[in-house]
Amino acid sequence: MLGKKRLRGMISLLLIQAMLIIVICPGVKADAAVYNPFTDVSTDQVFYDAVMWAYSSKPQVVSGISATKFKPYNTCTRAQIVSFMWRMNGMPEPKLKDNPFVDVDTSAFYYKPVMWAMEMGITAGINKNHFGPNTNCTRAQFVTFLWRLYDTPMPEDSMNPFEDVSDDAFYKNAVLWAKENSITSGKNATHFAPNDEVIRGQTVMFLHRSYQMDQKAPSVLPSYDNKYEFWRSFQSDYIYNSLPENQRIIWDELQKKLIDYMYSDDVSEFTQFDFPNSGMSQTEASTFLQTFYEGNPQFFCINTANMNSGYSSYKSTYSVAPEFLYDFNDYSTRMTAISDFVSRIKSWTDIVSKEKGPWNKEKKAHDIICENTEYGFSNLDQSPYSLVCQGKTVCAGYAKTMMMLMNANGIDTFFMHSNSHAWCVVNIYGEWYCTCCTSDDTGKWSNREFAMYSNVIGDKNDFGYSFFNKSLATIDQDSKGNGNDPEMFIPAEGSFTVDTDFDSTFAMFTPYFVVGNYKYFIVNDNPNRGSCLVKAVVARNGSSLSDKPAAVDFNGIRYVVMD
Repeated sequence: MLGKKRLRGMISLLLIQAMLIIVICPGVKADAAVYNPFTDVSTDQVFYDAVMWAYSSKPQVVSGISATKFKPYNTCTRAQIVSFMWRMNGMPEPKLKDNPFVDVDTSAFYYKPVMWAMEMGITAGINKNHFGPNTNCTRAQFVTFLWRLYDTPMPEDSMNPFEDVSDDAFYKNAVLWAKENSITSGKNATHFAPNDEVIRGQTVMFLHRSYQMDQKAPSVLPSYDNKYEFWRSFQSDYIYNSLPENQRIIWDELQKKLIDYMYSDDVSEFTQFDFPNSGMSQTEASTFLQTFYEGNPQFFCINTANMNSGYSSYKSTYSVAPEFLYDFNDYSTRMTAISDFVSRIKSWTDIVSKEKGPWNKEKKAHDIICENTEYGFSNLDQSPYSLVCQGKTVCAGYAKTMMMLMNANGIDTFFMHSNSHAWCVVNIYGEWYCTCCTSDDTGKWSNREFAMYSNVIGDKNDFGYSFFNKSLATIDQDSKGNGNDPEMFIPAEGSFTVDTDFDSTFAMFTPYFVVGNYKYFIVNDNPNRGSCLVKAVVARNGSSLSDKPAAVDFNGIRYVVMD
């Protein structure tokens, strides 16, 4: 589904394109048919699809040399290569400010890409003081850059078919990995030509194939044919695993019952469901039921907020009588809504799954949500359906949708609320953060008075990251007078709490950097929330995470390395 931002701009674009010769490119990821402006790129050339993908991507990975020329046989410099890679990864803002390279000026188009590549450990330059931006990039250097971007995975097949790739070459594993993943097959069966300079046509092919490698990754969602596994994938495993075994058994049975209820054309058999041998008191059963509702946001068409329930003190059993929200009472209407919801949420979840690492997945989910909705009230605004299918919701809809996208991607997330607001608590590399898409999306709120929640106010299509990975203290600090004081925060289950002390700064940046043999994730860089902390998340060159240093210096800051 196109986001509202992009839809408005595309209306006029499509009117123009209707008068042009349009070329449909199989395999190109674009929002619409791709117009080919390049007279030197034709459909019979091996790099055609890759050029169209790079040209039509958002952000644009590679543009033409001119309005009508791509120049596929021109060589590429090191500055151009890292710039292409930076754009392919969404143009993240680098945190690194200490520029060691005398040949990289802050005004250069490649300044941010080079700083980002340094942070990510993609390149350290040709020496400690020179990046060599205008030096032509070799095939060996390029595949090594890509290999490091993917955290230097060891190739599964160690057999080396290339006579010109020695066992002690710095690029050997990168070349074998690239071959194994069909990024390149070499110049021929026995030669890779590592010292040949890459040309623009080859460059976009390598980039496109690495992109397609991500697209071919198996979806985190189970087959839709197994509806129980599909719907269960959105639950909060963190909440589920916190429950005692007898309550997990009841959770499983109630969940299956409600899934069947959603799909049934005769709901008379679902008038009541008794918790079997619950052994729970009335208070325990009531708490469990609230826990279940907030741990399963996927039941968008069921009125979980006011589900009829009862307790038998004689039998120590609890019963639930489900009912649909009014809009979904009709079976045909409900099936159409379920089909639409499944199609959209699965598409978004699959997009999120292609990102590398939990932080990147979280940011992608955050951006998808902000791009595809606006704050507004409706009769379904407490349900994720209002966001996913109607494009308008309140804080509960934002939080429940974010929770679904994260949990389906294996990232522990649960729903948190006060007496007037709701957001998500997300686990990134073992630490908890608060993320509120509602407050970050204030640029599009229909009621601008709600802008008090955010310090990012711009055009109505803007969104920011002021409430992305924050501590409870920061949310409280920036929401005074709005009923969000910490003592009013209620974790979903009610009997456990999550300590969210860690905080990112308000500026959006890539929270990764490489020093020595380790890639680190910045856990906390807000001095008001304690020490500056990092987690070592990748070990390289034969090192082990268990041997990580106790502290590390980066960009003039001393970070304590957490266990």
